[in-house]
Parts: sequence; C-alpha cells; structure tokens
Amino acid sequence: MFRRFFQEISPPLPVAHLKPGHVLRFIVKQKESRSGYAANKDRKNLVAAWYWGMRYMNPPLPGPNPCLVDRMPEGRHPRYVPPEEDFWKVVDVSEGQDKVMLVAFLYLAARRREILRLTWSDIDFGRRRVQLWTRKRADGSYKPDWLPMAEELRSQLLWWWENRPIKDAEALTSHAGMALISRALKHFSVREDLQKLCADLDPGNHHTIAHPFTFGRRLPEMRWRHNLGLERIVTGLSERVRTAGLRLLAIDSTVVSVFGEQIEGAELGYNPHKPGRDSYHPLLAVDVGARAVVDGDLRPGSCGTGHGLEGLIRKLMAESRHPAAETVFRLDKGLTSGAVLDTIEELNAGYVGKVKLTAGVAGQISKIKKWRPIGDGHFAANMTCRLDGWSRPRRMAVIERNRPAKEPPAQLPLFELMEGRYEVVVTNLHLSAENIWRLTNRGTVVEQVIEELKNDFAPRPRFAPTVSGPTMRCF
Repeated sequence: MFRRFFQEISPPLPVAHLKPGHVLRFIVKQKESRSGYAANKDRKNLVAAWYWGMRYMNPPLPGPNPCLVDRMPEGRHPRYVPPEEDFWKVVDVSEGQDKVMLVAFLYLAARRREILRLTWSDIDFGRRRVQLWTRKRADGSYKPDWLPMAEELRSQLLWWWENRPIKDAEALTSHAGMALISRALKHFSVREDLQKLCADLDPGNHHTIAHPFTFGRRLPEMRWRHNLGLERIVTGLSERVRTAGLRLLAIDSTVVSVFGEQIEGAELGYNPHKPGRDSYHPLLAVDVGARAVVDGDLRPGSCGTGHGLEGLIRKLMAESRHPAAETVFRLDKGLTSGAVLDTIEELNAGYVGKVKLTAGVAGQISKIKKWRPIGDGHFAANMTCRLDGWSRPRRMAVIERNRPAKEPPAQLPLFELMEGRYEVVVTNLHLSAENIWRLTNRGTVVEQVIEELKNDFAPRPRFAPTVSGPTMRCF
C-alpha cells in the first residue's frame, strides 16, 4: 500500500505538509484504477498508520489526521453461502481427515487457522471439551478458550485418533507442524545428514532438525563448507524423488535487491525494482515434475542474463543420473544464445527455449504460408531460422493467437502489433509445434518457485549464508 502511496506522493514531502487533498487524490486514483473497496481499504490503513504515529512516534505526528478523507462508493457483491443441505452432501461424500475437519468447523464455529493449529493436547475427551487459541484479547496475547464438544464431533475425533496416519504427530491435522516433513526426511534417509549439519552449527541442540525459521536464524553462522554439505543433501534428495521418463528442467534468472552496506558478492547492475541499488542476479534450475530446485548459480548483479549458464548446464548433466536423451531444458527469453544451445546439443540433451520477437524473427513469421488450427483460436506452424550468434539454423515452433477481443476497443488501432500475438520456441525435439508450446508452458512453475525463494530467505551480509538460504528452501 505504501509503495502505491509514494508513487503518488513525493517521498521528500515533509509530513507536516501532507494535506487531505494529497490523500484524497491518491484514494480517488485507487478507486479509478482498482475499485472503491480497494481504495477504502488503503484509506483505512493510512488512517491507522497516522494515528499510530500520533501516539508512539517521537516527536509525534501532528493532528488532526489528514488521512480522514471521504470514503469512496463501493459496489460489493454478496458472498455465496451454501445452504445447509449442500453442506451435509459434502460431509456425506468426504472421508478421513477432511470429514473430521468439516465436522469441527460446524460444531466449533472456528476460523480455519484455529482448526489447523489444533493439537491433541487441546482435545479433552474425558470432559468433552475442545480448547481453541485466539488473540481476541485487549492486550493481544495468545490465550485459550474451552468449548463444549458435541457428541458427533467427539465420535469423529475418536475415530481420527485411532486411524490418524502419523501416530507420533502432536498436530491434529497434517496441515500443521513439521510431522509430514520429518517423516519424509526419514524415508529418504537424509535425516542423519541434516543432524550432522545442525550439530556443527549448534552443538548444544544436535539431536533435532531445526524448523525452517530456526534455519533462518542459523544462516549467519554458515560457512562455505556448510553450503557444500547442503548442496550434496539436496542433490541426493532430488535424485531419490525423481521419476522415470522425460525430465523437464526450467532455468530462469531473477534480480534480488540488497539493503545495507558491504553485502558480499552484490554489485550494481540492472535492477528494475530498485534502480541504483546493489543486487544479486542468480540463475535457478527447477525440476518441473518435482517442483524442486535442483541447482543454481548466485551471481553478482552486474552479470549478464546468460553469464555462466553453459557451466551450470554442464554441472547439472554431470551430477544427474537421468539419461541425457530424456532430459529437456526449458529456457526463457534471453537465455537462448548460440553457445548455450550448442552446449545442450553437445551433451545430447533436449531444449525448448522462448525466442524474442526481433525484426528477423518477425520477417520469417510473415513468410509462413501454412498454419494449422489447434483449437481455441490458436494456430501452429514450424519454421527454420538462424539468429545472430548461432552456429546453424534451428527449428522454431510458432504459435499464433487469433482470438477476438472480449470487448471491442474504444478506438481502432492504426497498426496491428505482432508482440503478444505470436510465441516462438526454438527446439531440437521431434514433437509437433503445439506440443512444444505446451511443454514450454509447463515450465512457468519456475517463476513461482523463484518468488517463494525470494520471499522466504533475504540476502545476508556474507556470501555463504546467502547461498545456503535458497538451498534449504529446496526442502
């Protein structure tokens, strides 16, 4: 919210000079670009933030609150509430943990978070009551409330106690706690390796495997040897969970901004979100089938998009036990250089890579005479093209989107732009153009994984723990 606010209001503006007119202009703009409900939500947060500053800042923010502007009109739609008979139909067809949770929701009238946080110590079968924890207190502290246990709920909970899949788990449901993760680590025989790593970092607590948040606390203590140990564990785990058949490895890069001084390994480079700040420019390889990071290269922000990609691909192939003929690399735009494609072909692996719609590529598309309809307003074709820096011409699958707009434009465009209408994928696979396109779209999961990594582990002042953070996220 504040990011949007400071795009409209100049950050150097003194707080004493902020007037209701400034805030109203921002709120009206949010109503026009988003909705009245979203604008009022921003207004509420601004009002609360200013009151907080008036109460706790030193010196306090001046009054009266300039954010108390008029509310915007809202057009809300009533939320659908299923009738009771539909609820019981769902209960009748549900089974196992799902049925227990539905009955608990019904008889306890609890929030989803409260149900998922339940443990067996909160269940008192003898006195027929359930303990729910809440922060709905004047001081915001976390305290329990005991609720009566209906007979139907008691019978379902007793059944679940006898038939729960993880007998040693304290959590009532498998959605809470680390029970399932601990069982998986034991199944894949990596628990001992993690215990050794934890013993080196925390000798006083070596018998337990840390929770992910505890791992984050231990990151500053890590050295490069710890990172190498984690890398070996993750590589071995990825090999154990891989399945036979085609293995799609999606490779993409991202920009991670750093804050503070003397961040080791971070350099000034292309940074669309925080221009002028030092950053990292990592490469990540994701196994699409397992949705797991298998390797990466943490590069300084000054590196180009494809810098070090050939070395990463050779490392992936050298450490993988998967046949090269069944390994396919999915590359995003900017990574399909001639050297990278030559390296993949030299290793006898496959590739599907998006190609930028340059003038040369657009010229070749205009020469295509035969398009094959593949449904939903899409057409497919093949062509051969040699781009700058390539050693030879290569096959490209071309997809044309020719779907009519849902609403006619207010003004007819003077020129019909090709960007966004065509997708071009270079490949060495012997598949139809539409299957090449679908295979490429499967690799978009790499973007979701990258966002999870960036949000879970922030860059550290030293290089080794910064590398170890994403490595631990692989678990």
